[in-house]
Amino acid sequence: MKYFVIFMFLFFTLSAEAQMPMLENYNQIWTTQSQNSSESMPLGGGDIGLNVWVEKGDLYFYFSRSGTFDEHNTLLKLGRVKVQLEPNPFNDDKGFRQELKLKDGYVLVSQNNTKIKLWVDVFSPVIHLDAVSDVPVNIKASYESWRYKSREVKGKANNANSYKWAPQGNIITYQDSITFENGGVKFYHKNREQTVFDVAVKQQKMESVKDQMMNPIKHLTFGGVMKGKSMKPDGTYKGVYQDTDFKGFSLKSIKPSKKHQIALYLHTNQDENINLWNDGLQDLESSYKSKEKKAEKNTIVWWNNFWNRSFIYTQKSNLTEKDSVYQIGQNYQLFRYMLGCNAYGKYPTKFNGGLFTYDPVFTNAELNFTPDFRNWGGGTMTQQNQRLVYFPMLKSGDFDMMDSQLDYYLSLQKNAELRTKVYWNHEGAAFTEQLENFGLPNPAEYEWKRPTDYDPGMQYNAWLEYQWDTVFEFCKMMLEQSEYANKDVKKYNGFILSCLRFFDEHYQYLAKKRGRKSLDANGHLILYPGSAVETYKMAYNANSTISALKVISEKLLKVSGKDLTNEDVEYVKAFQTRIPPLNFREINHQKVLSPAKSWERINNTEAAQLYPVFPWELYGVGLPDLDVARNTYFLDDDLLKFRSHVGWKQDNIMAARLGLTDEAAKYTLLKMANSGRRFPAFWGPGFDWVPDHNWGGAGMIGMQEMLLQETNGKVYLFPAWPKDWNVHFKLYTKQNTTVEVEWKDGSLKTLNVMPETRKKDVVNLLEQNN
Repeated sequence: MKYFVIFMFLFFTLSAEAQMPMLENYNQIWTTQSQNSSESMPLGGGDIGLNVWVEKGDLYFYFSRSGTFDEHNTLLKLGRVKVQLEPNPFNDDKGFRQELKLKDGYVLVSQNNTKIKLWVDVFSPVIHLDAVSDVPVNIKASYESWRYKSREVKGKANNANSYKWAPQGNIITYQDSITFENGGVKFYHKNREQTVFDVAVKQQKMESVKDQMMNPIKHLTFGGVMKGKSMKPDGTYKGVYQDTDFKGFSLKSIKPSKKHQIALYLHTNQDENINLWNDGLQDLESSYKSKEKKAEKNTIVWWNNFWNRSFIYTQKSNLTEKDSVYQIGQNYQLFRYMLGCNAYGKYPTKFNGGLFTYDPVFTNAELNFTPDFRNWGGGTMTQQNQRLVYFPMLKSGDFDMMDSQLDYYLSLQKNAELRTKVYWNHEGAAFTEQLENFGLPNPAEYEWKRPTDYDPGMQYNAWLEYQWDTVFEFCKMMLEQSEYANKDVKKYNGFILSCLRFFDEHYQYLAKKRGRKSLDANGHLILYPGSAVETYKMAYNANSTISALKVISEKLLKVSGKDLTNEDVEYVKAFQTRIPPLNFREINHQKVLSPAKSWERINNTEAAQLYPVFPWELYGVGLPDLDVARNTYFLDDDLLKFRSHVGWKQDNIMAARLGLTDEAAKYTLLKMANSGRRFPAFWGPGFDWVPDHNWGGAGMIGMQEMLLQETNGKVYLFPAWPKDWNVHFKLYTKQNTTVEVEWKDGSLKTLNVMPETRKKDVVNLLEQNN
């Protein structure tokens, strides 16, 4: 009896302790069917994204692919698939289960001894659906398209394209080609020769160099074919789903079977000759047969490696329920999964929905448009938002996934340099904030109703004028890939030099237009007119710009100095002498960072004062004058008014960088809490759209900074992590280092550092502060 009592005491004591979650705990499991597409589950791989749900006994999925831009730069979905079984195992909710299997990267839907597995090949653009049943069933798969006809785009529906609120003439989303062919359904959209590229080039007076410019959407063709083993065409039908009429093209099994397989092969190319697209699609389908046996295994291995690469698991001490601290770890992992679905896209993951948007009426009831809709455009990349999607990939070690964003900039370099040459006749790449996928400003933001004598190189826009410096945040990512992973970044050197050269030459050019001298009395650039992000306008020497020029010039010499010519090295060193110092002011007799030396108005609500903290990391734990940055955080009236967790707001990051544990915890719990939608990481719309990817990215960065910061070779653990939050994490830092830590119930349980020689650099601030 004595031993039984001891055993039971130990059993209940251990059970009461918080159990650290594992990846499988974060699998999303739904035991009821969905009401509509807003209750969908993300799935993807490579550069493909699906929204999967079961509604009224039928399985549906939207599918999207990176880079499917139409003539107006709308990021079009490729369509919707509806799957029906007979007899139908999904007649009700009894025994229903839909699960996102994170570890292996697939969705499994099961009920009544029937299972449907959906997965996407990471290495080839192919979607798979595999159905298995204990009894023979018939299957019908229907490709449903709302682009079976051309549609005029009116009013706010144009917010999905590059015209936004200023369409030029009638805007038509042209119909796709959809046919039954070779036992399958073939579908594609082929762009016409004239596109929004031509409109923007003419609007922005770039026609003299048009033939030299990269045009990514002329004759762009994208689509694919849906086929099923032992399936045949079964006619067409029409219907309406959530306000949008569509036409369905069905394939049906030839006979009942216990196993059914359906695949969608997707292909994109850019050529006037449609036969080349057809040939490419046929080559994909025929060559895939030799890869198919290993495709699923290779995809599973990729996802397994993805999850082993890095992670954050969280739980509150002495709690077993799924509390708010549990949610932040869950949603970090779920959002990272969503980013992994576009690991190898030709284009970056879009901040305003990525590949996972759904019928817009479920985000805003007034927007009863087609499923192609998203706010803030398709081919428009708003850089302040995009950076938040990609910065977390450094500490998560997802360096291979960053190419989509960083190489996108390389593709635009020539067009950006042509802008500079045409407008101002000097050197350097001029990048604006709202940037089209062909490197020009968004035409609506550029503004059609402009003064006739206004500089044609400028956006006539109160928010975006003179905001040139966001590009440097991507330059920072380029260079830090070398610091974090020893990645060869030589291909970016010319790009970074061109961006620095633009600022150097352009602000001397502007100064010489105002007067005799190109520099101030101290030999510094006069960064006026400028912009401290979108917030402090007509700024003189904005701290955000000064920080960028200082950090990027220093990093370029440190990381790539050996690969630069002597002439380039000397140029950068000379340029550094022309960078003005940061600006400070006093509030309540305390020294604080200023947004700029001066400014004329406030236009937005960004924390420009703290950009020297993030992204530029001139202030933070272990760095000098930390109190100056902390004073700024707590005393600046604008920052106090602007403070929030919503969307792209970065207060969680700033607090973490400054070692403000209570503040970082507060805003992280708010930002990374369940979204309120069925899928917990479908946040938004915030300031943008659902799912809001810059919301999730900012949340990831904040959690990483709470757990791990490196300063001057010292690796600080838990710079802003509450001591009663259990956590198991593996993250990357500089010098090609990975750090794996488990902190549980107030003590360090695990510390693995690779390479081991860097273990001596680790400082555990939670133990140091106890």
